[in-house]
Order: sequence, then C-alpha cells, then structure tokens
Amino acid sequence: MLYMKKKKGASLAYVIVVLAIIATIGTAIVSLSLANYKAIIVDSKKTQNLYMSESGLDEAKVKINNLTSKAVEAGNNAVTKSSIENLTSENIESTQNEIFKKEYKKYIHNNLKSLFKIKEGHVLFNTKGFKYEKEDNYYDIELVFINNNKLDLDNGINQLSDLDKNFIFVLPKNKKSDKEILSLRLNSKLNVKDGNEIKNYKDVSLTFEIEVPDYNGAYYTEKIPVYTIWQQGLVVGENLNINQNSNLNINGSVYVSANYNFEDNKSYKNESQNKNASGIVISGGDLSIDNGTLVSKQDIILNGENGELKVLSSVGESNNGVYTHNLGIYSFEDLNSNKVFGNSKNLKGNKIETKVPVYTMNDLIMNGLNSTIKLQDGFYGINSNSGDKTLTGEKQNSSAIIINSKDLGNGSSLDIKNKAVIMGSAYINTLGESYQTGESLAVKGNYIAYTYAVKGKNVEFKYYNPLQLVESINGDSSLDAKAKYFKEASKSFNIKSSGIKLPNADDVKSVGVTVDGNNDIKGNNLVLDDIKKIREKYVDNYFKKVNSINTETTISREKKYTNKITKDNDLIYIDINNGANVLKNIENSPLKIKDKLITINKSCNGIIITDKDIKIDSSIDFKGTIITTGNLDVLNKDTAKKQNISITYDEEYLKQLIGSNYEYFKGVFTGNPDSTYLLVKSEKDINDITLDLVKTSNWEVN
Repeated sequence: MLYMKKKKGASLAYVIVVLAIIATIGTAIVSLSLANYKAIIVDSKKTQNLYMSESGLDEAKVKINNLTSKAVEAGNNAVTKSSIENLTSENIESTQNEIFKKEYKKYIHNNLKSLFKIKEGHVLFNTKGFKYEKEDNYYDIELVFINNNKLDLDNGINQLSDLDKNFIFVLPKNKKSDKEILSLRLNSKLNVKDGNEIKNYKDVSLTFEIEVPDYNGAYYTEKIPVYTIWQQGLVVGENLNINQNSNLNINGSVYVSANYNFEDNKSYKNESQNKNASGIVISGGDLSIDNGTLVSKQDIILNGENGELKVLSSVGESNNGVYTHNLGIYSFEDLNSNKVFGNSKNLKGNKIETKVPVYTMNDLIMNGLNSTIKLQDGFYGINSNSGDKTLTGEKQNSSAIIINSKDLGNGSSLDIKNKAVIMGSAYINTLGESYQTGESLAVKGNYIAYTYAVKGKNVEFKYYNPLQLVESINGDSSLDAKAKYFKEASKSFNIKSSGIKLPNADDVKSVGVTVDGNNDIKGNNLVLDDIKKIREKYVDNYFKKVNSINTETTISREKKYTNKITKDNDLIYIDINNGANVLKNIENSPLKIKDKLITINKSCNGIIITDKDIKIDSSIDFKGTIITTGNLDVLNKDTAKKQNISITYDEEYLKQLIGSNYEYFKGVFTGNPDSTYLLVKSEKDINDITLDLVKTSNWEVN
C-alpha cells in the first residue's frame, strides 16, 4: 500500500487566502461606504449652501462677519490708545489682551442690535441690501434664540431702542472650553417660487456662534524719551500771525516764544532778529484753543477788525490757563506811541473769551470800538512795582487793566468772573516821563481825578506834558496815597465805569483802586505781606510755564534729517536747514513733499519740525503737532471766504508715531527728556485676523 506524504502549512495558506479575500471585500465595502458618506456630506453641504443662499442666511453671515471685523479694529485701537507707561514687559501681553477683549465685546454689545429690527413683536434681521430684499414677503429672518434661550417679546414692542429693555447681547463662557461665545439662532421663513407663482414656503434655521479672539500682537518693547516740546499741539519760536478771515482751531496746548527769554526770572531779553516780535497777533482772524494751555512769552494782540480769541477748556481745570506778557485789543501804535491813552481807528468788533485763568506779567488792555473781553475763570495780573522792581527791572511792567474804548458800556464791555488779582497800577503815557496812577483798573478819562485839587489836602502838582497832575498828597507820592486820593477826588465828578463787571468785593485783590458797573469804587486792599504771598503762589508757576520750552536750544541743528511718508500715510517732516515751508490743501492730491511745499488733500496726520517759517494758506485738518523755531503765518489770500485750519494734538498717536519711527527722531531734540515711556511694537499687522470668528452649525429645513 502506498501512502501520500502530507504537505505541511497548507492549512495556514488556506487561512491567509481566505482572510485576504475578506479584507479585500471589507476594504471595498468601507471605501464605498466612505465615498457614499462623503457624497452625502457634500450633497448636504450643497443643500445647506443652496438653502443659505435662498434664505438670505449667507448674507446675514457676511453682515455678522463685517461686525466682528470692526470689533477687532475697535479692540486694536483701544490697545493702541491705552496708557502703558507703568507696565512691565512681563505683563504687557496679558494687559493688552484684556483691553482688546473688553473693547471687542463692548463693540459687539453696542452694535449687534443695529443688524436687527422689531416688527409686530418679532426681532427680524435687517435685510436691507440683500439679494431678494426688494421682493415683498420673499423671506423674513427672525432671531429666535440667544445663547440657547428662547426669545419672547411682547407684541406692543415696535421700537428698536426697546431691545435693551428685553434682552442684552452678552458673550458667556462656553461650558466645553474657555472661549467666550455668543450664540444666535436665526430662522428664515422663505417663499418658494415656481415661475412667478409662490407655491409654498420653507423654514431654514441656523445657529451662528460669535467668538472672542485673543489680541493678535507680537510684542517687544522699547523705551522712548519724552520732550515737552512735542507734547503741544503747536510750538512757534517767533510769532504766530493770523490773518483776516482765517480760523485757527487747536485742540491741545499752544506755546509761542517770540524768542524772548527771562534772565534770572527778572527781565525780558529779546533774542529774535525781528525787533517787532510780538507773540500772537490776530489781525481780523480767529484763534480757538480747547483742552490745553496757551502760552505767549511776549503778547497776545487783537489788532484788526472782528478778530476773536477763545480758550474754551472747561472752567475749573487748574492745569490749563493763559500765560502772557500783555493780553488785549490794541494796535502797535497804541502800545508804543507817546499818545495819552492812544486809540486806533481800525480796531472794532474784537472779542476775547476764556474759560481758564488768565495770567499776565503786564497788562490787560481793551481799546477800539465794540470790543468785548470776558474772562470766566479769573484774571491774575501778577507783576507788582510796589516798592520792588526786581521782577522786570522796568516800572511800567506793573500789571494793570487799561480800558481806552470810547464806547464802554455802549458797545464795549469787560466781564471778569471768579477772581481778580491786580498787582500793579496803570501809567499815563505822557510825553517824556510817564505818570503812575493809583488805579489798578484805569478807564480813559478818569485820569481827570489827578488834575483836581481836593479841598483840605496839601496837594503838590507837577507838569507831565501835556497835563498838570498830582505829584504828592501831604508829601506822600506813593501809589497808595494816589489810590486814596483818586477815591476822594472822584466824588466831585462822574467816573466812567459802565460796562465793567468784576467779581464780588472779597474776590478782587488789587494794589490800586478798581471801578465797576454802578460807579462802585473799590479801594486798594493789598498790603506788602499779601503781595509777597500772592507772588510766591502765582509768579513761580508763571515762570515755570513760560520757560518750559526753548526752541533755540531744544532742537539740534548738527545734522541733516530725512523726511518720510509712512505706509499708514503719516507725515514725518524734519527740515532744519531749508527755507520757508508751505502747507497747502490741494483737492484730490495725495500727501507729498516737494522742495518747500507740503501738499495734502484736506487732512493729514503726522509731525512737522522746522527751523524756518511756516505758511498755511488754505484750509487743512492736521492731527499731530507742528513745531517751528520761526514764524507761523496763517494767510488767507481770499479774505472774502472763511479759511479753517484745525490742529488736533493726540498724545497716544504721537507716541506711537515717534516710537515706531524713532530712527528718524534720534538727535532731533537735545537736553534731558522730561520722562520716558514704554513703547510696545508689533511684528505683524494686528488687523490681519485670518480666523473665522463666526461659526455656523445645526442647520435645519422644515
């Protein structure tokens, strides 16, 4: 008998073959199932997209996306404007993220309801501008759930402003993550058309989830020095001249040097080559200051027709004020001539109004016709010559109020509220030697008191060309003696005081007599001790303000600088060595620099620093600061038409501009900085948010 030898491994091979067949069939089945599933998903997505398009929900998503983009921009702007001086590099990222999210959520909360309207007790999405919006009753998109809470409104509600009374858009924490999400469930009821006939309607519902992103900055820090000179809206080294029918509006502080210096806080020194340097001269134009201090180391003069000065910072803001040598409505001839109380024929219709304290080292002067001066937060004439001439070295720098207007009380007026401190007395500009009166507030014509001999007084007269005036009373020629004599002599004639309003008697402090409204003569009430206390309080602060900037020494002239227009269209203009510069508004012209001309299209942001004169001869809107060591002339070639120039100082904007481009500013400013601040720079565009912040889910069709 023959036996066949059994082959080893046949069973194993059989098993492998069977398993391979099963695996192949299984893989094919899975592949078919997966392909079928993908087809179902694609078909579902196509169907969803189709219904979203037909129902208007896709356009609703676009509007919500646009809202989140604006919210991101608002958050970024809040971070840019935030103060970070006291932060460290370790906590900057978390702090800025917190600021960004707070502003982002605030923007969503305040503006999301603008996407909705209320109709017959239902909150409907505003479909204005949608594809089928013009077809009546094609669809209505209703807000039915907020954060999974059903929305119920009374039928009586029909005003959008009532939304806040019934619900608030908030972004609560998601239970499944740390993200803050606002969930809105929208239902679109749409008509389905067959040709021109409406066959039936469908309901399409979709949930929109609005997320709160993190701040998109990449951070590094740099310390930047801060100089007082670029913390002003406008700095002028010589004169600020404002021509007829030109309006210069400045939101921020203004500093005009006229290149005058105080030597040891005692006397003026004119360092300008322009011997007629005057400070601020308003010749029929307007100057308006808001939210800042106005400093002119020489004078502030209104010397034309219908000029106006306004300093509008709120009453009581002690940090702001007007600091000047003389303030008033007068011409150069009035100030420099030898006329007795000279009065220019061309002065009329000028106004001065301030809502901050006014401090002068010399006089407050009102000449001309229809002149108005209204100081709502007080006047402080702080230079006294009573037994002490060390402040200026010149007795006529004594502070006083001088009124020469012929129509006082019948067109012209002076109104001082809150407090009046007048540390000096007026002088009569007689030919040759000047005559000191006993009046701290002097009105033209009232000097007749010094030509009158009071009975019972031992009066000595002296000739001051062209007047015979009281020299001494009972051997006393002091200011105090003349003040008392004026009060006594005035009983014999009618003093001029109509149109003058002063604070209550307790709030008027003066070394000489004052007069106001109803022929009320207030006697001098300041003794030497009072004068010393007032000077300690006000004079030191005055010198601190007027000496805070020196345009001659603060700007370096040792190297050439490069001008630049940044990618954000910001202007960096530094010109130390060239001639006069002109800012000109040319319609539809891009911002550009050519030779000495800066051309803008109505508005411009940036910083201008120049060692030469600046001329502005057209309306512009400028944000930043302008610094010149020369003159700034606001010209209007067409005086029949108003010209408006606006300069807005924005501290945070300038810090970012200078800090982000500091290589252009190194070496421009000299001396020790007043402080430093921490600048945060980003290595990428913070507005470049590529994340989709609006997600959709749970769509249904009924």
